[in-house]
Amino acid sequence: RWFGSGCCHQCASPPRPAAEGRRVTVLAELIARCRDDSGDEAAPYHCSDADWTKYLNEGEDESCIRSRLIEEVIDVAFAAGDDTIAVPERAFSIQSAAIAGRSLALYTLRDLNDLLPDGWDDDEGEVVACARHENLLRLYPIPVAAGTVRLTAFCTPENHMVDDLDEPSIASRHHVKLVDWALRCAYSKQNNDLYDKDLADKHEGRFERTFGPRPNEVEMRRVSIRRQRPARGSFV
Repeated sequence: RWFGSGCCHQCASPPRPAAEGRRVTVLAELIARCRDDSGDEAAPYHCSDADWTKYLNEGEDESCIRSRLIEEVIDVAFAAGDDTIAVPERAFSIQSAAIAGRSLALYTLRDLNDLLPDGWDDDEGEVVACARHENLLRLYPIPVAAGTVRLTAFCTPENHMVDDLDEPSIASRHHVKLVDWALRCAYSKQNNDLYDKDLADKHEGRFERTFGPRPNEVEMRRVSIRRQRPARGSFV
């Protein structure tokens, strides 16, 4: 139990927005766009295909966290006596939970400590509530029968792009916008001829204007579960 992109880098004119041109869909096209916008088109490359792939996947994760672009239903089974279940790390914001169509109240562990009498962590019965702690979900009370919790959550992609024909998981209208994040990363890479802080800042700004600012860790913890806000002394 737990508790507790521009034109060529050398050009003086400003970089073109990544949104220009035809819609880009697959990884190979996105990498080609990154190379074209950064001028990194001839071997030896400043950034390898693996580098560009990493930056684009990171950009997709960032876009989902900032704009909540992917909402999924995730089923997690539990056995009788399981007081916790594992939540996939990519499910960064749980919006609802239910067992067999019956909604569960969502709380923090602190809420349970405030609302329930001492010794609540040993209570057993039909699960009526749950509380998130990092990537664990505390079931209350401890279930006396097996079941499945159905979670609805905002997530980052289940699978990252690897192969040339892989596509981002987010809506196609956003695909080309990932190039801005990739260029931000490439231009931030020190000890590299592409390094340019001004261009890195410019592309990060464009990415932020599209997907919004990155929430800090305090905010990420706050939104990790859409908690019910009960009055003190009341429960469920």
